[in-house]
Amino acid sequence: MCAMTAIILSIGDELVLGQTVDTNSPWLSQQLAAVGCRVLAHLTVGDDQQAIEEAIRESARRCDLLLVTGGLGPTADDLTRQALAAVMDAPLELDPTWLAELEDFFRKRGRSMPLMNRIQAMIPRGATMIFNTAGTAAGIRATLGGGVGVQGSGLSGGIQEGTEVRRHDGGSDEATKRRSDEGGEAGRKGTEAMANDQVRSPKSERMTNGEIRGPTGNWQLATGNCSPTENPPAPSTQHPALSTQDSAPSTQHSAPNTQHSGLSTQDSALRTRRCEVFVMPGVPKEMRIMFERDVLPYVRQHGGRGVILSRTLHTFGLGESWVGEKLGELMRRDRNPSVGTTVSGGIVSLRINARFDDPAEAARQVETTEAACRAVLGDLIFGADDVTLAQAVAALLKQHPLAQRWAPAVCAAESCTGGLLAKYLTDVPGSSAYFRQGWVTYSNEAKISELGVRPQTLERFGAVSEQTVREMAEGAARRSGAPFALAISGIAGPEGGTAEKPVGTVCIALSAPHPQKAGELEVSARTFNMPGDRDMVRDRSAKMAMTMLRYRLLGRPMPF
Repeated sequence: MCAMTAIILSIGDELVLGQTVDTNSPWLSQQLAAVGCRVLAHLTVGDDQQAIEEAIRESARRCDLLLVTGGLGPTADDLTRQALAAVMDAPLELDPTWLAELEDFFRKRGRSMPLMNRIQAMIPRGATMIFNTAGTAAGIRATLGGGVGVQGSGLSGGIQEGTEVRRHDGGSDEATKRRSDEGGEAGRKGTEAMANDQVRSPKSERMTNGEIRGPTGNWQLATGNCSPTENPPAPSTQHPALSTQDSAPSTQHSAPNTQHSGLSTQDSALRTRRCEVFVMPGVPKEMRIMFERDVLPYVRQHGGRGVILSRTLHTFGLGESWVGEKLGELMRRDRNPSVGTTVSGGIVSLRINARFDDPAEAARQVETTEAACRAVLGDLIFGADDVTLAQAVAALLKQHPLAQRWAPAVCAAESCTGGLLAKYLTDVPGSSAYFRQGWVTYSNEAKISELGVRPQTLERFGAVSEQTVREMAEGAARRSGAPFALAISGIAGPEGGTAEKPVGTVCIALSAPHPQKAGELEVSARTFNMPGDRDMVRDRSAKMAMTMLRYRLLGRPMPF
């Protein structure tokens, strides 16, 4: 069994505030699982240096591999490299080779490199720069703990021929030579002049805008006061997500080698456990290239032959607690493969995860557990992995003899769902083979004129009634000639509910050819109480209509 464990740390205010959805962490988890590395946690931290430091320290105590994404840009809110330097208790140092690459990046686009981009060529002393072939934010690799120093040996991946970087353990970087290209001589002199620049990043200190005084004179750095003094001035602004108490640097934070909430580099767990840290850009394309080229080979080499294989089974119609109760011993937490449940959009999904050294054994165990789950839940399971409910219904329609004979075989008459059922059915590529047409009859007048619903039915039972949806489905079937017609009418809210018919009351009908009487229709109708807000009621109503059709195509009654 692979023993490697990982934590994924995402950096950015936009993630914490919910303005951007983190797609990097799920993708990284999937890649790690495929090579047997077990992900312990996903963490998200805003653009605050102290918070990032704490997250790195805490994570390094708990895992073998820490993957950090984001915070490597050139602006004042990009603080990941400074935080890592503080955790390592090391200064940031200029890497002349990557500085040359940055200058070349801008030169090829006919622009001069902004001064603030120089920070992207700086990494903590002893760390390793990871080449970025798709952008300006180079990655960083470092080792924390394990009874050894933080190790690094220059650039990783993509180094141009003719480049040589020498790093002295206790001193600064030196560039002995780099490739001569456009503007080469002037660029070489400028790079060599900056080769000894350092940025001191004391533990738990935030950086403010300030100057760097170096061999080339004074220059402004957007990411903060990078003077090599040990005690930079206090920050002039407060991070919006933190209180005044949180944002104020304390004497305890400024003093070297003091404990920081029990998580400093002097912490025994951090000293004794070795954690490999890879910091990558937050831009998904850049991150994925860097991960596949530089991180994945490391995991494969050090993570053994283990593998984590997964299978997801989807159900609709019954709650998570009911599904969990039926699964019983299959959901025992010490079981391998493990079985867990999640809920999204009313769909209860079973997640099977098998962790074994042998991939073939993992695959066999997944198949065995899947078969056991299907034996318990039967037709309640409509699909696996990426299969949607609409795709499952579409597959049945393409196989059903009656649907094939009268293709396209389905039509929809909708009121409260406003065409959502038709949308779901036609989201599937090739839906013209089975979907004929649809109506959105929101008003009573439209139900009468378009579908032939009788006025007296509406007057006596109301628009939201099984009697009305029966006539809607029958009218749609006769007008379209489709053998299967679905009809929906309900109260989606937030207004319109009554004591007799509260918000969430939905009536659904299905019309199909009568199994014994040729030329006649068999119309069934059900009333449901859908939970949630307007969007949830509409979504679940459309899914329930598809579920009614699915069981009719299977030739079985719904189990709920």
